[in-house]
Amino acid sequence: MGIDVTRKWWLKDYKSAFGQVSDEVWYRKEKVRWVSLENFKAIDEAESVILVCPPDSPHNFTGANIEVGYAIAKNKRVLSVGALGRSAMYVPVERHSSIETLLLALTHGN
Repeated sequence: MGIDVTRKWWLKDYKSAFGQVSDEVWYRKEKVRWVSLENFKAIDEAESVILVCPPDSPHNFTGANIEVGYAIAKNKRVLSVGALGRSAMYVPVERHSSIETLLLALTHGN
């Protein structure tokens, strides 16, 4: 469909690569900083950012909100698919209930 993905974060579980470590230990790893910087770099290179939300319960606040806020601050188009909770932060986000409507919006610019 002509859509290029700038960051496929879901292809590697960086945390489990370090074995069973607590969140406290994990967040002190230099690799976490690298992952974060790579995410920001991918947003800088992207035209749009897609927030994938679970369909069975509304997405509220996770680390993805940092990327959404960064993208909005960079004047990127931000779209969501699935159930997105209500928050003033999400006002600029284009909401889509299905992957089909999301893809239509991306390919037709709506």
